[in-house]
Formats: sequence, structure tokens, C-alpha cells
Amino acid sequence: MEEWLIKPKIVMFLLNPFTNDARVHREGTALASAGYHVTILALAGTGPTVLAQHEWVDGLEVIRIERQGIVFRALKRVWSWLKPVVRGRSAGRPGELQQGRTEFPPASESSLRRVLRFLRRAGILWRMALTAVRLRADFYHAHDLNTMPAAVLAKLLRWMPLVYDSHEAATGRVGHDVWYVHLIERVTIPFADAVIATTRTRAEFMTAKYGVRPLVVGNVIDLNLAAVPARDLHTELQIPADQPIIIYQGGVQAGRGIEQVLQSIPMWRSGCFVVVGDGNLMGKVQQLAVELGVTDRVRFTGRVPLKDLLGYTRAARIGVQVLQNTCFNHYSTDSNKLFEYFAAGLPVVAADYPEIRRVVEEFDVGILVDPHDPGQIAQAINTLLTPEPWATKSANTRNVVQQYNWQVESSKLIQLYNKLRGN
Repeated sequence: MEEWLIKPKIVMFLLNPFTNDARVHREGTALASAGYHVTILALAGTGPTVLAQHEWVDGLEVIRIERQGIVFRALKRVWSWLKPVVRGRSAGRPGELQQGRTEFPPASESSLRRVLRFLRRAGILWRMALTAVRLRADFYHAHDLNTMPAAVLAKLLRWMPLVYDSHEAATGRVGHDVWYVHLIERVTIPFADAVIATTRTRAEFMTAKYGVRPLVVGNVIDLNLAAVPARDLHTELQIPADQPIIIYQGGVQAGRGIEQVLQSIPMWRSGCFVVVGDGNLMGKVQQLAVELGVTDRVRFTGRVPLKDLLGYTRAARIGVQVLQNTCFNHYSTDSNKLFEYFAAGLPVVAADYPEIRRVVEEFDVGILVDPHDPGQIAQAINTLLTPEPWATKSANTRNVVQQYNWQVESSKLIQLYNKLRGN
């Protein structure tokens, strides 16, 4: 019998294609190295993106679930027939024609689309649950709240241990602080045999709200990835050699503070701002750079492979993490990028939130600011461009990485599973 057939099996539920999810990859490979067979149920690609339905990635089995099942495709076909009616293209009754009432209200179409989106999501979760049951796993692991309904259903059908791994503050995100998200978490969380949170602040919040005691497994750097050499970004991005690089890496999305950093650039003594990442706000921030007249001091690299990321980070002098306080999820985070900066020896200009403050003040590795104030951001960057403060804080980053690293955090995850297993 193949060795993997006799290993305890973990099925992980994930509502993305598993192409660039660093935390899921770290957790999966850690558990696989500890002797578990890990299968990740992810989503199929979209549009022209073709991904293997079944493949192995760094020792992890990946099975991708189709986004549209038979029932949903049939409903889409019905919708294509109804669309002309909904948009007022059908003849209607004579009386309605005279009164201009043949068109449905604009909300009708959007409501139907919401129903279709809900049915598609329900279909995905249903297929994930059935696939998980067929795999006859020993454990179920739900990554984030959006997969919990599928994981709970699988547990009810086979009654195997379930781990709820909350990467974010599920009910504290922009657009998610609505009654049905609160209801889903409140209804599903009692089925979890263990709960994982990423920060102490989030764990304390979940304890107060649900009476559970989450295990904190932080979003920190994997030391095995920390030895990547620095890239020559000055040459690659045509940055003058005498201009230090101030870097942001992550999603180019609302609430990340990129606009505030751009607004602070005219107040910098020197430096070029390099944005490593992509997102739906890219066009807006590029246009803002034009409007502010700072395009000569900004570079956008787009998204880079995870294995190459630290090479970009090491080329910089200062890292910025200025999430806007738009929701509890932002307020309660520390974020993986913060520890990536420290692993590369970069002091940071960072938002003054509890988890970030805990690390920055304890180890003296940066300057805390009001992330909504471009003036404070510029002042902090100018301070860190001064040799002596930069040297002291950069040297201190080594102490952070020794305490906050994935080798330490992954041992907590492995111990949790060994406990659930009865070892």
C-alpha cells in the first residue's frame, strides 16, 4: 500500500484557486511534513485561466471544484431567456404599454443576479462538501468563514473533527459586517472542534462574542524563504542609484493606504516608492500619481511570484504598512507583509494599531503613525532615511524574526492536530 494511503487525511476547504495563497501553502506543507496527507479543495480557474483539476503542489494534493454545476448552468440558460423580458424588451400587455410599465424596476435585474450568485456559491459549497465526504478524511479544515458551511455539512455527514481557521476577522471586514455573515459564524462555529485566529486581538474578540478560545497562529515569515538574495531594482526599474527605495507589497486595494503614501511623496527628502502587487485600485493609484506629479518617484511592478517576493523586499530601505482604519479587520491585524519587511532587515512606517504596536514598540523596529495623515507618514520616512535611526532599527529586526517565524507558529498547528488525533 502506498505510504500516503495510510497517513491521516486532512481535507482543507478554500474558496480561491490556490495559486498564490501563502498561508494555506504554509499550513498545508507544515502538516504534510508532520506526516499528514493534505488535500486542498480549491476553485477552478476563471475565464481563460486554465488550472489542473487535480494536481500535486509541493506535496499537497489539490482538487479544484467547478464553479458552475449542472443546475446553475440550467438556471443561467433560463435567465438568458428571461433577460429580454426583465429589461422590458417583451411586448407586454397593451395597457402596460400605454402607461410605460413594461420594464421591470432596475432593482429586479440586480435582485435576480444576486439570487444567481447565491445559488452558484451554494452549489460550489455543496460540491465541495460531497467531494470531502467521498475522500473519507480524518479531519476537515475550513479556511475562512466562507467555507464553513461546506465543512460543517461534511462533518455532519461523517462526524470527523473540524478546524475553523479564521484568517481574517470574518464579521469585521468592509462589506461583511452584515446580519447574515454574523449569523453564519454564530451558527457554524459551535461545530468546530478547534478554532484558529491570526492575532491575539481577534482571538479575544471571538472569545468575547462566541465563548471559544482560539489558538493564535500568526501570519509570519517562513525562514526557509528568507534567504532570497536582493534584486537590483535600481537597474530593473530604472531608479537613480542615489534614491533609496520605500516599498509597499500586497494588494492594491481600497483601505491599504497607498493613496496616503503617494500624497506624502512631495514631502520626502529623497526616495522612490515601489509598489509590489496588483488589485482593483491599480488604475486609480496610477492616475493619482500623475495628478500629484510624482510619477518619476513611483514604480509599479505588478504581482510577483511568492518565491521571488523577498528579493524585491531586500532591495528596499523602508517598508510601509499603513492600512486605513476602515474596519475591525484592519484594526486587529499585524499582517504577513510586516514580518516580510523585518525578515529583509527593513524598519517600517506602520499604522498605530494594537498588534502592530505590540511588535514595533517591543523590538524598536519602526515608527508608528496615523495612517490617514500623509504628513506623519512623510515625517516618519524622513526620520528613517537618516543613517543612525535606520541602522539601529534595522539591526533590531533580527530579534523580531527569531521570535516571530513560521517554524515557531507551525509547531502550534501540528500540536493542535496531534491533540485532535489523540497523540
